[in-house]
Amino acid sequence: LRKRIEAEFSVPFYSGSFVAENQFSEGALHSSLTEQTVNGKRREQTVTTRLASQHYRFDLSEKTDRNRKWEVVAPIAHTITGLYYQEPAQVQAVYSEKFGAMCKIRKLGNGSYSVELPNGKESVYSYEHGHCVRVVTELAGVKLSIVRKQRPL
Repeated sequence: LRKRIEAEFSVPFYSGSFVAENQFSEGALHSSLTEQTVNGKRREQTVTTRLASQHYRFDLSEKTDRNRKWEVVAPIAHTITGLYYQEPAQVQAVYSEKFGAMCKIRKLGNGSYSVELPNGKESVYSYEHGHCVRVVTELAGVKLSIVRKQRPL
């Protein structure tokens, strides 16, 4: 199973994009890739690779060319990318592909959920009839409100 999100943003002096893609096998994350671009330059890329059951390697490559790696020992059945696909009604935590860490989810009511990110910030996901309709988050230092595009029938 593959899950993918793409987002573009443009504000005075900055434009960019964010792409995240997950591959799942038998209900567990097999691999993930994220890439963040600002003003035409890759700012950050992350790769998570499953090494064994509940054992992953996280690789971070930043614009400063500092490559960092660490291991994540946890079962990963839900990711931040997955929140764009399905309401996390019974989910306690999700894996952040960008940070390489598990993040707690808190139900706010009215179909909204807060995700506590490792950098101390939070993102709020809002759902209607189980579908994500809005995300308030920060990307490349800019606070964004991401609204689901309506596709013509």
